[in-house]
Amino acid sequence: MSDTNNGTRKKKRFPLKINVGLVVYTVIALYLVINLILYVTRDHISFSEVEYGRIEDSDTFTGLALRSDSVVYASEDGYVSYYVNDSERAAKGGNVCMLAQNGSSSDSTDIASSMTSSDYSDIQDQVSNFNTRYSESDYKTVSSLHYQVGNIYSRIVSRSNIDSLESSHTDNSSYSIMKAAQAGIISYTIDGLEGTAQSDVTADLVSGSAEEQRLAAGSYVKAGEPVYKIITDDTWQIVIQPDEDQLARFEDTDTVNVTFNRDGVETEAKADVFSSGGTDFVSLTFSNYLVRYCDERYLDITVNWGDYEGLKIPESSVVTKDFLKIPADFLVTNDNTQETGLEAGSADQPVLIKPSIYRLTGDEDYIYVDPNDSALEGYSQIINAEDGSTYGFTDLTAPLEGVYCINSGYTQFRIVEILYKYGDYCIINENTANGISLYDRIVLDGSSVSEGQVIAH
Repeated sequence: MSDTNNGTRKKKRFPLKINVGLVVYTVIALYLVINLILYVTRDHISFSEVEYGRIEDSDTFTGLALRSDSVVYASEDGYVSYYVNDSERAAKGGNVCMLAQNGSSSDSTDIASSMTSSDYSDIQDQVSNFNTRYSESDYKTVSSLHYQVGNIYSRIVSRSNIDSLESSHTDNSSYSIMKAAQAGIISYTIDGLEGTAQSDVTADLVSGSAEEQRLAAGSYVKAGEPVYKIITDDTWQIVIQPDEDQLARFEDTDTVNVTFNRDGVETEAKADVFSSGGTDFVSLTFSNYLVRYCDERYLDITVNWGDYEGLKIPESSVVTKDFLKIPADFLVTNDNTQETGLEAGSADQPVLIKPSIYRLTGDEDYIYVDPNDSALEGYSQIINAEDGSTYGFTDLTAPLEGVYCINSGYTQFRIVEILYKYGDYCIINENTANGISLYDRIVLDGSSVSEGQVIAH
């Protein structure tokens, strides 16, 4: 009788089918998720590469220019023409301007025919300088071009008018000539602040502005109206109002290097701190470039405190660590092996140990030793070979600045000697023993790690 007849049925077995692609995908996804979790949860250490760089320590100010300037007024009514070009010198008793009773007969055709090759060259120079200095964020460059070209035009008009009047048969009573009472630089920009002295300076005046009036040839003036300005002393000043920190720096120096921001001219100025109206100011005194800036009452300048080059690191990388500061005369040299080190242990049985020695530039009287140096293990003091005196390690500690170098995959403290610090960066000595070198990698935030910490990449 068959199994079927006995009421039993034989079960068929089917082979297990595995989707290999799904398994591989699952393993890869799991691997990525685990690594993502590890990446998100572990500490991320940012680093910086040591580079050769430059730090410029400077402060920018807008200052008030004080000069020995005064305004000269018209002696009578008339149309003005000038013998002296703007920003040029006039001799004592020299002709400065002419006041004519009748208006100018010069038209645009006359002016064009009066232009010389020098006039054309001057205009080309002004346009070329404008193209070099032009900045969309600084309208002063456009205003300066307009003013300089206007001066050239005024010069041509004056020359044409004066030549026409002097060569005509017109009676001399139809015009008068104003002469310089004393020698000086002539300017045709009037701002109402002529004759201002240090004692007149206020905070509002230094931070203010001036309304300029620019005099032009061919214009009609009445008696008593300004016709030109004369500056009789080549020494001039720029007064600035620094903050407390800047003021302290000025108090510690007699001279500073100054750059005129308009055109990048650099020069030296004598610096003096003075008070006016209960407020502290600084006067920067110049003996040159008066002619170049005689038409400007407010000038943007940069005071350059210093310019330093060398290995450049972020200030945030710098931390401190206690070292053993040991007098250099504790160093001894083994007569047989010529090995240099320190004597430790007891005076009866001294032992020569050879820890890593750090020397700092300009500090020849001391050496520095890492208190965790393996050569010091088992010893608590050092011995002076000459007199047998001993010093305990705990009595010799001194903090040194350094950074954590991670070239080897873990943090190693390296000494740095900061030569200059400004803003977020420092310039350090390149020749510090056991220090850092160009292209070393250092921890960006030194306070975020500890010595010997493994850095995961």
